[in-house]
This record gives sequence, C-alpha cells and structure tokens, in this order.
Amino acid sequence: MEEPRRSAVATVEIEHQTAESTFHTRYEHTKYFDAVNKLKQSIESRGRDVCLPLQVVTNPGPGRGWRLDPYIASKDYYIKVCSPGTRLCYPRPGAFEVTMVLPWVSGGVGAPRASMRIPVWSKLKTHSWPDVEDLVDVLMKLLLDWQSG
Repeated sequence: MEEPRRSAVATVEIEHQTAESTFHTRYEHTKYFDAVNKLKQSIESRGRDVCLPLQVVTNPGPGRGWRLDPYIASKDYYIKVCSPGTRLCYPRPGAFEVTMVLPWVSGGVGAPRASMRIPVWSKLKTHSWPDVEDLVDVLMKLLLDWQSG
C-alpha cells in the first residue's frame, strides 16, 4: 500500500464581519475589510517568497449541511438541511476567524479524501485583533511542517 501524499494546495479561510451583517451591531466594517486585505496580502507575499502553494479564501460559507434560508430576505442567514429549525448567521457578527485547511490526498485510486482544519485565530474567542505578522508566522510554520511531513 502506498504512503498517503499531500495535495498541492493548502487553504487559509478567513471568516469576517461584512457590511451586510451589521444590523444589530456597532462594528466598524471597514476595519474588518482592512484587516482581511492586510492579512491576505501578507500571506500571499510570504507564500510566494518561500515557494509554498497556498490560497486564501474569505467568507467561504458555513460549510456542508447548510443552505440559505428562503424565508429571510437577508443573504446572511442559513438553515441546517437536516434540521430546518436550526439557523445560523454567516458571517457571524464580530467574526475575524482564521482557519488553515490542510488537505490530504490518498495514494490509492478512488480512496476518500480528507482534510485537517486547524483554527489559528478567533476574534470571537479572544475579543482582540491578531498581530498580522505573528499570525502569518504561525500560518507559515504550520504550512512548512505540513509540507515536510
């Protein structure tokens, strides 16, 4: 049996507050966009410098098993497919969540794919903004460790 090998591209997902999700909040949505742009540019620049395959995705959605709620006019509300009474606002108000997704590709033909999701920063949990350079250092270390096996 072959050793599993890693796929070519890792992903950094950034969930962040948007202007659309500020109805019940006093957040400065421009601060979120500025932080996302600064982080995204820094990640992409550092990834190019060390030749690491990496993509950055912002507000990728709440994940599998959720769909837009057809009964709410806002495009921020989702319902759980298997439990229609369960609702979620996405992106979450006040969110600046950074997750590293490291995909694995099996060596065997037709074998299932899996990925490892690593939460790297959560403004919702820490109630503070990250230092962008420190955050990029952590992301690059994770990526280098992943690449080296």
